[in-house]
Amino acid sequence: MISYDSWQTRRRSRNPFVVALVILGSGAIIGATFFSLIRDDNNHKKAKAHLDKSTAFYDKGDYVNAAAQAKIAVDLDSDYPRAHNYLGYDLFKQGKAAEGIAECRKAAALDSSYLSPLDNLGYMLYETGDFAGSRKEFEAALRIDSKDAEAKAELGRILAQQGDIQGALKQANDAVAIDPKDAVVRRCLGFILYQSGDKAGARREWLKCIDLGNPDTADQARAYMKKYDL
Repeated sequence: MISYDSWQTRRRSRNPFVVALVILGSGAIIGATFFSLIRDDNNHKKAKAHLDKSTAFYDKGDYVNAAAQAKIAVDLDSDYPRAHNYLGYDLFKQGKAAEGIAECRKAAALDSSYLSPLDNLGYMLYETGDFAGSRKEFEAALRIDSKDAEAKAELGRILAQQGDIQGALKQANDAVAIDPKDAVVRRCLGFILYQSGDKAGARREWLKCIDLGNPDTADQARAYMKKYDL
């Protein structure tokens, strides 16, 4: 370790030309860092603009173009959790389950407080038959926000799938109390009611889901009604 006095002596004895180079070098580093921050900020703004376009395509049910815009956003800003989350869900909607799940896992890893990728992962894993994995993701979401209505309703759907109708109804009713106008909540409640034997109630909830939901969620409710001939 060099003492303060010794360091001062050595510093004063440096060649002025060397000192000038050090100063110039430091300035270059600071300048490069500054311009790098500007570039990163510009890339983030561009990425956000492409995610806005992705959302517009998603709202029309055009998952191919939605994914294409989200992929551009990821390429522009690879540390942007929302971009990975959007891309993951849009890929899943195209039947690319493994790729979609991987992107949503990246989103969750980049921001541990971000609920949406956990909810998306829970939904994806349920749809691929991994009920234990699905439950794990929804429970993780509820640890972040105990009022996550969609996670509660989806947990109810898992319980109904496994035959625990009473537990499922409790989760779904809690979710409705939190957000009665959430289409996902109504979609899950419809499934739970159907599993309980209440076909009329199931149809009622799925029709509410269609009225409340975006094309994606509405299509999920229609698929249930077609599957169960309601």
